[in-house]
Amino acid sequence: MNRRKVPKKMIIIFLCIGALFIIAFTSLLLISGIFEQPKYLEPWQKTYSQKFDDPRIRLMSHGLLSSNGHNMQPWKIKLDKNDPMIFYLYADSKRLTPEVDPNARQMMVTQGAFLEYLKIAGGKLGYQTTIDLFPEGAYNESVYDGIRKYLSFQRI
Repeated sequence: MNRRKVPKKMIIIFLCIGALFIIAFTSLLLISGIFEQPKYLEPWQKTYSQKFDDPRIRLMSHGLLSSNGHNMQPWKIKLDKNDPMIFYLYADSKRLTPEVDPNARQMMVTQGAFLEYLKIAGGKLGYQTTIDLFPEGAYNESVYDGIRKYLSFQRI
């Protein structure tokens, strides 16, 4: 009789350990948020831009999806305090990659793609966009933070 009781105890012990492992693994998955939609995918939803009331931010939400060098988004955006239909695009020198792009050519292409996305999105949203490159004077390649683009738009 002792022989039969030992295997039953072993089976019970293994079942308890297995159940604990399954509970721990399931808890880990739930805590990690594996069943939740990742926030980083939100900008790709068609209704994402509608979350914003400010039309400038609505346009920028489309510009974020533009291709950019090394996926660095090397730009800064400043909203005009006096005009709710104007904002400024600057280069972010902290996000440049001088090792592979010493002359910041990719940054210029990246900002051009960003502006083109804004212009196309503006048309889709019913705005006429106007882009004024370098409103403060000529382009100076040695001062990346001074590179500025001016974007204004109006409802059509």
